Amino acid sequence: MSQGPVPFQKEEPLPRPRAVTPASLGGPARGEVLCALADLEGKEAHCIRFGTRWEDKAIMLRRHGDGAVAYLNDCPHFHIPLDTRPGHFLNHTGERFLCGNHYAVFRIEDGYCDGGVCEGHWLVPVAIEVRDGQVLAG
Repeated sequence: MSQGPVPFQKEEPLPRPRAVTPASLGGPARGEVLCALADLEGKEAHCIRFGTRWEDKAIMLRRHGDGAVAYLNDCPHFHIPLDTRPGHFLNHTGERFLCGNHYAVFRIEDGYCDGGVCEGHWLVPVAIEVRDGQVLAG
C-alpha cells in the first residue's frame, strides 16, 4: 500500500571546511599584503586571482564590520565561480553572497549557504589578517 510522497527532509549542515591559505593557492606568503582595507570600501567584493591561466584560483575579499572576510570564489554546488558577471557577488539586498548560476545565497559573516541548491554547505574560508589598515595573507 502506497503511503504517498515522502516529505522533504532538510539535511543537517555539513561541517565547515578548514581555511586555506593564499600561499596554498599559489598566492602570497603569510603576512604579505593582499590589499588595503580601504580598497574594500563600497565594493561588493574584491576578487584576487592566483596561479597560472589553467590552474587559476580566485579568492573574494569583502569588508565586514571593522575587518574583512575572504573565501574561495567557488560555489560548492558545481565548483564554479559565484560571479557569473565579473565583480558581482551579492544578492539584490546586498546582505548575502549570491551564486549567479543557481542563485544559492551564502551568509557573508561565515560563508554558510542558507538558501538554494547547496543549502547546508559552506564557502571555503581563506585565512587573512587585518592589521594597520592592510589585509594580509594568513
